[in-house]
Amino acid sequence: MINNSQYIKIFCLSCCLCVAGTANALKTDASQPIHIDADHLTVDQKNMLTVFTGNVVISQGSMLAHASLAQASQDKDGYKTIHMTGSPVTFSQLNDDGDKTEGQGNVFDYNTKNNLAVLTGRARVKKGDNLVMGDKLTYNTQTQIYSANSNNANGVSTTKSGRVTVILQPQKGSGNDSKSTIKLQ
Repeated sequence: MINNSQYIKIFCLSCCLCVAGTANALKTDASQPIHIDADHLTVDQKNMLTVFTGNVVISQGSMLAHASLAQASQDKDGYKTIHMTGSPVTFSQLNDDGDKTEGQGNVFDYNTKNNLAVLTGRARVKKGDNLVMGDKLTYNTQTQIYSANSNNANGVSTTKSGRVTVILQPQKGSGNDSKSTIKLQ
């Protein structure tokens, strides 16, 4: 049987996996303590469910996330899921390359069974000056494959119905070189 302390640690690890699921995140963040503040905590040991509600703030090193509700669970096979909601859920983290990754959406879900992080509802992720916006952004933390989809008015702009928006900046330091590379990650 998992005790409260162990279950909260499982929750925290799930939070870090999903919120900091970018390949370029600061490597030192994983060795930092996890700090969670919320108005209320409920732990259901029988069903392996932890729920934080009310002004939830999760931090670890440079990683910072805000939500109205954050819940984590673990199934009988040990797979973990996290579900965060807010108006919006926001997160940010410094990357080893010096850029900052920031994101927001109304709902954030992550599951260790399929390594999928999904940000939905007015979703946007910005790394450095590069930006992706849509109604649903998906990132596979194992394959490092991103996808973006949009429904009614792309979740962000009322003038671009059903379309995603991607803004990519030329690589810095390319000078007059016509072979500049554009990187999203």
